Amino acid sequence: MEQAVALIDLLGFSEMVKADPTSAARVLDDFYKICFNEIRSVPFIKGHLFSDSLLCYGDDKAALLNCMASIYRKCLSKNENHQMGSKCFLLPRGGVSIGILNIEERTELPNLTKNFIVSPALVHSADMERQISGSRLLVAIRNDYAQQKEILWNEQVKTILYMDETYSFWEKYLYSDALWFADLALDPISQRREIKKLLGIATKLVKRNTGNPKILAHHIETLRIGLLSYSRFFEGTGGDDLIESLIENFSGGKYWKVWVSMIEMTMQSPDTWALPARDDIVSFYKKVALSKGWVNVLREINHPKRSHLKKLFDQFVNEMQISTAR
Repeated sequence: MEQAVALIDLLGFSEMVKADPTSAARVLDDFYKICFNEIRSVPFIKGHLFSDSLLCYGDDKAALLNCMASIYRKCLSKNENHQMGSKCFLLPRGGVSIGILNIEERTELPNLTKNFIVSPALVHSADMERQISGSRLLVAIRNDYAQQKEILWNEQVKTILYMDETYSFWEKYLYSDALWFADLALDPISQRREIKKLLGIATKLVKRNTGNPKILAHHIETLRIGLLSYSRFFEGTGGDDLIESLIENFSGGKYWKVWVSMIEMTMQSPDTWALPARDDIVSFYKKVALSKGWVNVLREINHPKRSHLKKLFDQFVNEMQISTAR
């Protein structure tokens, strides 16, 4: 029987160990405790922790996805509790795929344990984990009706799956980002409150890492997942302070990827028609579109694998009723 197989690890853990082994041990301890508590609450999935990695699998695909998303939320929340700085943070990343998982029991010794695992799904998840940026949970879905119904159209999956056309790891597969900031098991008011809280933590992590471009890129990707998770709560008609906060924190050119994410979020809002009436959005767009950082935005949206983004930006400009040079 096919199972859902997740493989996640901790972003930047090797660098943490080099820089501050004591803090790295605290990060890893928190990760183990979170995984232990979350997996213990779902007895029909199984997990293996080794170093900074978690292998988790089970027949119930929805339960596994929900468990992974919960682990991600708990890990991000820990960053607030410990006030971690630029060198230490607790952020998982990884992939989930579906396929055959062969685990055999082998004779063990007191000083030798064995995990004999052969699984194309595990290899697939590992391929994803190695190549994605930020605290993302990428889900591979075979491009057939049965698996799409089982994952994309399954009401028991309590996380939003957002199609990502950027990746093509294996043929005949589609890839979606789990927008794990949102827990669909909660009522809408509680969802919105939790996402805003997590967005605040993600924003702080971006600001704390402005001096390290490599780490900064990871934290911006994490923030993007949060913004996309929030998009259906974003009020194009006003009354939402999120844009004001983003503009205040991320007007500098080095944050151009945040600008892309902001526009991507607003164009997922249910009332995008109202955006031209928001002076803050119009003023922000006019300002950043004339900055040097906007060159990077144009390169990003015109990349062959970013056609989805290009369409969203075209729609955004049309909504703003502003002409811009191509």
